[in-house]
Amino acid sequence: MLRFDCFYNQPHCHLGWSDRDEPFIRIETPDPLTWTLHAIEHRLDALLEEAGAVKMTAAEFAALPEIVAQLAERTPALCDQVSSR
Repeated sequence: MLRFDCFYNQPHCHLGWSDRDEPFIRIETPDPLTWTLHAIEHRLDALLEEAGAVKMTAAEFAALPEIVAQLAERTPALCDQVSSR
């Protein structure tokens, strides 16, 4: 399991079950959302392997660019909803 915590302070990605403190990757950029979308599109297979997950199929891997495009399109509106609460 992967969990991307794109917080304003100390954003990070958990590799494995979220109740574990380690391992995790610090996201050291002022734009953790863009980092996350890039990681999903270009490094997801490696991150899943590091987290102990099963390998992605070729069809799943081929679908990543479209999935990331949809996430990138929808995420700003979701972020606006959260920040307005």
